[in-house]
Amino acid sequence: SEELRADREVVLVAAKCNPYTLQQTTDEFRADKEIVLEAAKHFGGVLGTCSEDLRKDKDVVLAAVTTDPSVCEDLCEAFRDDKGIILAAVKSYGGALKYGSARLRGDREVVLAALHALGSALEFATPALQADREIAIAAVTSPGVLTCDGFNYASPALRADRDFVLEAVTFDGHTLRHVGAKFQADRGVVLAAVTSDGRALHWAHPDLQVDREIVLAAARSHGGGLSKDIHQAFSSDREVLLEAVRTYGCSLHLASEELRADRELVMEAIKETSFAIEYASDDLRDDRDMVLLAAKSRRAGCYASEHLSYKFQTDEEYVLTAARCCFQHNTFVPASKEVLEREHVKAAFASHIA
Repeated sequence: SEELRADREVVLVAAKCNPYTLQQTTDEFRADKEIVLEAAKHFGGVLGTCSEDLRKDKDVVLAAVTTDPSVCEDLCEAFRDDKGIILAAVKSYGGALKYGSARLRGDREVVLAALHALGSALEFATPALQADREIAIAAVTSPGVLTCDGFNYASPALRADRDFVLEAVTFDGHTLRHVGAKFQADRGVVLAAVTSDGRALHWAHPDLQVDREIVLAAARSHGGGLSKDIHQAFSSDREVLLEAVRTYGCSLHLASEELRADRELVMEAIKETSFAIEYASDDLRDDRDMVLLAAKSRRAGCYASEHLSYKFQTDEEYVLTAARCCFQHNTFVPASKEVLEREHVKAAFASHIA
C-alpha cells in the first residue's frame, strides 16, 4: 500500500531483502544513506538509482563495489584512484583492476590482490609489473580462475624464460597451450605440464604425444588427455590404459578389443564412472558382477542401464541398486513391470522418493 511504501522502517527492511527496492521508492528514501547503504550491501547497482550526493559517498561506493565490482566502470576519477575502493573491488573480481587509475594498476598490493582472484588480471597491470617476476608468478599460480591465461600477459622476456615457463606449467598444465612451439617441443616442459594435468598432452609437439613416459604421466594425471587419433600405438598397452581409466574411466574407449575384455581393466574403469561399461566387451557387459558394480559406481550408475541386456531389468538386486542413483539424478529406473509390482520393491522406491 501507499502507506507502507512511505514507512521508513518498512523500506529499510525491504532494502535488505529486495535489491529493487530503491527503484520503487521515493526520492526521499533514495537520498537516505542508511537505506541506500543496506541496499548496496546486497546489490551494487543501487549506485544507479540512489541520489547524486550518495553516489559520491565513499561508504556507499565501497559497499557497492564490494558487492558488484562492475559498477567501478561508472565511478568518477577520484574513486578510481582510491586504493581502498579499488582494492575492495579486485578482491571480489580481479578483472576490476582495469577500472583503477594508472597509479593503482601499478600498485603491487592492488595488483597482487587482483591476481589472487583472477590470474588473467595481469592484462591490466602496468608494463613494469607485467615484467616483474614475482607479479607474473603470482598470475600463473593464482588460486583464482583463468590462471593459465595469465601467462599471455607476462612480458615477452618472461614468456621466453624456461624457468618461468616450467613454474607456470607445473602449477597448471593447461598453460602449455600458451607457451609457443619451442616449449611445446621441450620434453621437460611437456612432462611437467602433463604431470600437472594429463589433458595438456593435446598441446604437446606430435613427437612428444607418442613418447611413452610422457603418455604414462598424462594417463596418471588425467586419462582424458589421451585421444584415439594420437594414441592408437597405446591401445594395447595395458599399463598405460590401466592408469588412464583410473583417472578417466571412459578412456576405456581407447583400448583394443583384447583389453576391453580385460576384467581388471574394465572394473577399474567402471569404478571411476559407470559410463565406461559402454566400452566393455559384450561378455563383460553381460556379466552380473560387472553390472552391479556399474550400478554402485559413484558416478551416474543408472546410466549403465542403457548399455545392458534386458535380463537385468528383471534382476531385483540390480534394479534396487540402480534405483538409488536414478532417484538421486531424477532419471528413469530400468526395471521390468514384474519387478516393479513386487510390494517390497514398491516400498523401497517409495522410501527413495520420500
